[in-house]
Amino acid sequence: MDYYDFYRDHHNRTLDHKNEINTSLSTPIGILTALVASLFYACTSFEYSDNYWLTVAFILPGLFVLFFLAISLFHLAKALSDFHNGYDYAYLADADVLGSYYNDLLVHHNSTVPPITSNEAERLAIIDFEVYLLRELITAAGINQKNNKSKMFHRFQRHNFMTYAFISLSLLIIPFGIDFGINKNKEKTYQIKIVSPIPNAEAIINTDRVIQDRQKKMAKNQGSITVTHTVPKPTPPPTQMIREGVNPNASRPTVKRPGTNK
Repeated sequence: MDYYDFYRDHHNRTLDHKNEINTSLSTPIGILTALVASLFYACTSFEYSDNYWLTVAFILPGLFVLFFLAISLFHLAKALSDFHNGYDYAYLADADVLGSYYNDLLVHHNSTVPPITSNEAERLAIIDFEVYLLRELITAAGINQKNNKSKMFHRFQRHNFMTYAFISLSLLIIPFGIDFGINKNKEKTYQIKIVSPIPNAEAIINTDRVIQDRQKKMAKNQGSITVTHTVPKPTPPPTQMIREGVNPNASRPTVKRPGTNK
């Protein structure tokens, strides 16, 4: 059994599984949005003052819907990115860093005293490099697998509470439908508050014309006067170039290569 191939494939599967979980969370976002919109419409269209017991029968399922939706949104946020914290997934080092590390291993083994052949040094460097990769793959796969398990748990809980919210919303339809049947032919009255009228548009235009005329007269009276400034004109700010995913206020990390002082 090739342990290197096994853990390499296992590491790659953990990353693929992460993407599958994140993709599966997009549909529930639309469903939760529809449930929230339905609850909002029902709450704003219900006549609360008509019947006491009908109002109680409407409010109780509505509170359950609100409670289950809140818990479902909580688990959705945990499954997506653990709120604002995010999940730390482990990846191998960048290819250039790995290449530098392998070259440093070659230099290390070629400096053996007593000296050895270049083929023997290369063989030892390959062994050390494969041992390093195997250790990193095992560690990374373990970290990623734990993150995926946490995501799957919160995805399952989100699904459960979203189902409970849908059932409660279905019960909410009964009192809402009765209230709608009672009040569908009644005319609704609305309170209207009259505020101060909008200023006359023509007066605004005339005011702008007066200002423009004054500016023209001031420019005409200045004649050929040379205008100077005691403070020079400021330089326009340059375009800001920010790389995606990089904190613009943080300096880029430097990688210390093994076997060197850089």
